[in-house]
Amino acid sequence: AYITGSVDQALLLRNEYLVTENRILRNQIKGRVHLSDGERTALAAIGLFWLSAITPTSNYFAAVLGPLAVLAIGLGQIFVSTTNVTIAGVAPAESGLASALLNVGRQLGGSFGIAIMGTVAAQVTRDQVLGHVAIGSAMTSGFSAAFQLAGLIALAGFAAALVAVRSRPKPAMAEAQAEAA
Repeated sequence: AYITGSVDQALLLRNEYLVTENRILRNQIKGRVHLSDGERTALAAIGLFWLSAITPTSNYFAAVLGPLAVLAIGLGQIFVSTTNVTIAGVAPAESGLASALLNVGRQLGGSFGIAIMGTVAAQVTRDQVLGHVAIGSAMTSGFSAAFQLAGLIALAGFAAALVAVRSRPKPAMAEAQAEAA
C-alpha cells in the first residue's frame, strides 16, 4: 500500500509539474502562435502529404527537412494540448490513471500506425518491384503511399476535432447545466 501511495503521489506531482510548465510556456508564446486543435492536426496532415511527394532525386532540405519541420510543429502542439485536456478534466486523485491511459493510447496508436504504414510501404514496394520498377523508385512509391495514408488519417482527426469543437458546450452553458443538476 505504501509503494502504491508513493507512486500515485509521484505521478500526481509529475502531472502538476507538467501542467504548470505548459502554462508557463503558453504564457511565453501567447500571441505569437495560437493554433486550434484542428489547425494543429491540419499541420500534421500537411507535413505527411508533403513527405509523400518525395522522389528518389529529391533535395533533402525541400523534400525532407521542410515537411518534418511542419509535422513536428503540428504533432508537438497536439501532444501538449492532449496532455492539458487529459489532466485538466480529472480529479487530482485520478490524474495518474488519466496520464497512464493517455500514454497507453499514444503508445498503441504509434505502434499500430507504424505497423500499418510499414505494411502499406512494403506491399506497394513489393508490387512495384514485381512490376519491374527500379528498387529506389519502388521504395519511394511505397513510402509515399504510407505517408498518404497517414495524411488521410490525420485529416480524419482534423474532421473529428472540428466536430468536437462545434459540439462542445459554451462555459456559461456548462455552468448552468451543472447548477441545474
